[in-house]
Amino acid sequence: MSAEDALAELASAPAGLAASESLKRLARWGANTLAAERPASILALLLGQLKSIVVVLLLIAGGVALASGNVLDGAAIGVVLILNTAIGFATEYRARVAIQALLALEVPRAVVVRADIRREINARDLVPGDVIELDAGQRVPADARLVTSADLATIESPLTGESLPVDKSAAAMLAPATPLVDRTNMVYAATIVASGHGRAVVTATGMRSEVGRLGALASSVRRRRTPLEARLDALGQRLVAAALAVAGIVAILAAIRGTPLGQAIELGLALAVAAVPEGLPAVATIAMAVGVRRMARRAALVRHLPAVESLGSSTVVCTDKTGTLTTGQPTVVELWLDERTVSVSGAGYGLQGSLLEDGRPVDVREDPVLAAALGIAALANRAEVLHDRGVPRVVGDPTEAALVVVAQKAGIERAHLLELSPEVGEVPFSAERRLMATFHRTSAGITAYVKGAPSRIVEASAAMLTRRGPRPISAADRLRL
Repeated sequence: MSAEDALAELASAPAGLAASESLKRLARWGANTLAAERPASILALLLGQLKSIVVVLLLIAGGVALASGNVLDGAAIGVVLILNTAIGFATEYRARVAIQALLALEVPRAVVVRADIRREINARDLVPGDVIELDAGQRVPADARLVTSADLATIESPLTGESLPVDKSAAAMLAPATPLVDRTNMVYAATIVASGHGRAVVTATGMRSEVGRLGALASSVRRRRTPLEARLDALGQRLVAAALAVAGIVAILAAIRGTPLGQAIELGLALAVAAVPEGLPAVATIAMAVGVRRMARRAALVRHLPAVESLGSSTVVCTDKTGTLTTGQPTVVELWLDERTVSVSGAGYGLQGSLLEDGRPVDVREDPVLAAALGIAALANRAEVLHDRGVPRVVGDPTEAALVVVAQKAGIERAHLLELSPEVGEVPFSAERRLMATFHRTSAGITAYVKGAPSRIVEASAAMLTRRGPRPISAADRLRL
C-alpha cells in the first residue's frame, strides 16, 4: 500500500490518533511488549534437580538403607543428595536472577504524534495506527509503515543478520510477496535507525511484530534432554535392572540354601543399595558447576546446568554471524596512502589503539598526507561515536563510525575540525552517486571533502597527494588505485 492507503487502512491520519482512541486500541491489542517465558517457581526449580533416574535410584536406596537399619549408609546417601540438589539449584537460580536483571535494564521510549502533538511515551503504550517519529540512533519501537523519510537507513541485524544499514523510503511501492529483507518501506521493532529521520504509522505491536513472531517460533521448540542427561538416565536404567536382577538372584539362592526369607530379602536389598554409585550425581553436578563458573567469567550465562555439557558434545554449531560471532563493529585496520601502508591497532569502536608504519608510531602532526586523509574521514561523515564510561555508543552508519574512530585514535576530533571549518552544505550518499560530500568554509574559500567508492573517487580526481605535494594521476596510477 501507499503511505496514504496504509493510514486509511489503520483508521489513522498524519496527525496521529486521538488520546481516547489510543486507549481503546491499547485495551483491544494489549501492551507493546514481548511475552517473556514465565520462569519456573522456586519449588519447581528445586524439584527439577531430582528428576534424574540416578537421583531417584539414590532416593530409593537411601530409603531402603534406613528401613533396613543401615542408618550410616542412609545418612551418607542423604548428604550426597542434599549437596547435589543445592549445587544445581544455586547455580540455576543465580542464572535466572541475572537474566531477569538483564531484561529489566532497558525501558524503551518512543516519540509519538497524537492529535498533532509530539510527545515521548513508554513504548509499551504504542498501538497499531500510532504515528511515530524516528531519528538516528533510536531503536525502532514497533513494526511500522513509513509515511515520510529523509536519508533513512536502519540496521536490521536482529531480524536478518545483515550488519550493513538498509536504505528505507516512504515512497517505495512493493509487491505483497516481497520478503522481509527487501521491504524498504517498512521498519521493524528491535532494529536501529542508523541515519536520517522519518515518520511511520505502526502496523504491528508486541507478539504480532516480526521479532515477536520470531520469539514465538523459538519458544515453541520442545526442550530436548542434553547428551549427559540422556547418558546418566541410560546408566540409571541399567543399574536399576542389574541391581534388581542381582538382588533377586541372591535372595532366591539364599532362600534355597535355607536362609530365612526375611534375611534373604534383606541381603538382596543390601546388595542393590551397594550397587548404586552414590557419588556419581554429585561428581557430575560439581563438574558442570565448574563449567558454568568458567562460562560466567567469560560473560556467558548458562540457564540450565546440564546445558554446559551440551556445548562440549557439539560437533557442528550453526549460528548467525552478526552480533553472535562478531560484534557488528567494523574497524579500520589499514590505511594506504602515498604508496605506503599505515596499520591501525585496536578493535571495535574503542579508542585503544595506535597508528603504526613499519612497526613505529606515526605522529599525524608531522604527516600532512595522513592528516588530510583522516580529516576527510572525519568531515565527510554523518556518524557519531559517543563514549559513556568507556562504553562506545554509535549514532549512524557503522562503517562511517569506524572512520570517526580511526581519526580519534590519531587525535583528530570532528567537533574541533568543524569549529575551524564550519559546514555549509552537503551532497548525501546515494546508491547512484556512490559518494558523499560535505562543504566547509576554510581560509581558501569553500572546500569539499568527499568519500565514496574507490572507482568513483579515482574517476573524479585529477591529482593525488604525496609527501612531495600533489602530482597528476597517470593511467597506471588509476589502474593500481
